[in-house]
Amino acid sequence: MRRMLWKLIAVLNLTLLIPPAQGKGLVFRHQRMTKGYQSGFTLMEALVVALFVAVIGGMTVPNLQKSVSLYRLTASANLVATELNAGRTLAISRSWLYEIDCDETNHTIQVVDPGNANNNPRTVKFLESGITFSSVPNNGFEIRFYSGGYARSGTLVLENQDGDTISVLVSASGRIEVQD
Repeated sequence: MRRMLWKLIAVLNLTLLIPPAQGKGLVFRHQRMTKGYQSGFTLMEALVVALFVAVIGGMTVPNLQKSVSLYRLTASANLVATELNAGRTLAISRSWLYEIDCDETNHTIQVVDPGNANNNPRTVKFLESGITFSSVPNNGFEIRFYSGGYARSGTLVLENQDGDTISVLVSASGRIEVQD
């Protein structure tokens, strides 16, 4: 019986340990079938990990690009809304007429003073890379803010490279709203 137990231990490559404090019962611990200590990964393990990383990367990169494109679209829409609000604020505070110039060719927006073309109150702002105006009312000069805060209404539509759009609405009361 004892001989069979030792053969079983040899086949399973187990080491017999007797805890020094108790002295009763047998405890087995598994050992590797290698000579000496070896560390590292096998070629097969490395290939499986590389394949796993490639599959996960292949699934996430297109989603990441889509997210960046949507972020740029949203950031540009917020920039346009900020410039529109600045134009309205200037019109109210200075009791003057201000227009919003949207340049579809250069992808810019600027608050301008129609009475004095050399004295624009705000600098030109550029839309994010890959974002364009897909719809601008009447050559970009139709959104006006008057001294009472009301406006000649209009809608600016921004579009990214994927064809996603966001509209920035200006109501006759001067309210500005970004709509997805």
